[in-house]
Amino acid sequence: MVVPPGFYYGLGSVQLDQVVLHAFHLQADKTKLQAWLDMMFATPSGGAVRYEVVGSQVFLSTAEIGKQYMLDPADRDKGWTSEIDSFLSVPARRENDGLFAYRLIPIYLFVDSGIALAAGREVWGFPKQLGRFTFDPIQAPPAAARAFAADAFVTSPFSPETQTRWAPIFELKPLRPVPGSGPIQSIEHFVETILLELGDEFAFFAAEIARALGADGLTMSMLRQFPDAATPTLAAYQGALEARSVITALRAMGLTEDAYRLRITSYDSHPFLTELGIATDWQDVGRGVWVDYDFRQDLATEVWRAG
Repeated sequence: MVVPPGFYYGLGSVQLDQVVLHAFHLQADKTKLQAWLDMMFATPSGGAVRYEVVGSQVFLSTAEIGKQYMLDPADRDKGWTSEIDSFLSVPARRENDGLFAYRLIPIYLFVDSGIALAAGREVWGFPKQLGRFTFDPIQAPPAAARAFAADAFVTSPFSPETQTRWAPIFELKPLRPVPGSGPIQSIEHFVETILLELGDEFAFFAAEIARALGADGLTMSMLRQFPDAATPTLAAYQGALEARSVITALRAMGLTEDAYRLRITSYDSHPFLTELGIATDWQDVGRGVWVDYDFRQDLATEVWRAG
């Protein structure tokens, strides 16, 4: 790998500190979610890798990362960056040696850092796009009411005359206070509270949430691919990767003090409604989950590669 001076991006495991995550769940179309997973994994792999969607909900999350740096000692003295992520993800499971392995799969992921975009796509296969964010300042505690908004480069309608432009993608606004929404002290109580918010279809996912907050971490799945130079509609490389995120410090967690409303806007270039079945009008999404933590992003494992 030739890395010339001035072409810096992360090529190893990364530590992310001072992270404040907010996550909200919303309804989607289970059939369309499964079709998306099959398009990304089962079809290119010929069925060698297939993920089964869990439930009919997706998660919209925002992650404000205060400090991000490389863990390799050779790269540690090259400095650090900050980053904001806003992403849609779907829980799924993959059958592996007769057992189901639960995974979180990012579908759309917007970031405000070119370094994070390049490294995330090229090393891990995260589906990162450039985003622009307007968030209210982080409150103390993170449960306090805030507004979140994310813009992306969109094209709509598709036509020779249409110029790509910045436009709203995700908008979150507090709707009303909800009594009794303080920090939660134990992982067990936190998981129980989340399940009350999510409903019965996620009951079997409780152990996975507890492991994600503990030492075992959370495993994500991505399709990593590079276009062929001569025929860009074909892949010069294509592989299914799984990578683990491990929490290294868990400071606090809980539910937001307010219920929220959310609007996701569809465009021809970002067809959330037709592709995933996510409504594009304002909708109530209840309380969100928040976590204040540090974590380590491990390098990925290749579970399938095209011949």
